[in-house]
Amino acid sequence: MPKKPTSKDMGSNSHGRSAGRKKPKSIEPTIGVRYRALVEQVPAVIYTDSAENKYQTLYINPQLKMITGYDPAE
Repeated sequence: MPKKPTSKDMGSNSHGRSAGRKKPKSIEPTIGVRYRALVEQVPAVIYTDSAENKYQTLYINPQLKMITGYDPAE
């Protein structure tokens, strides 16, 4: 009967990372880029308001102009 593979057989060190491999990069910047690309392509008005200040809009996607005729700066 074959024995169960150990972490040594799988190439991991004592910290659980694979031997010889670099620590994975943070995916936060990639997620931000993908999220913005998605939000700017959706045929709907998407916006973000500030939680601290009333009536302070932080972001409005470009579809506002196409759908309503108003520029996001207005």
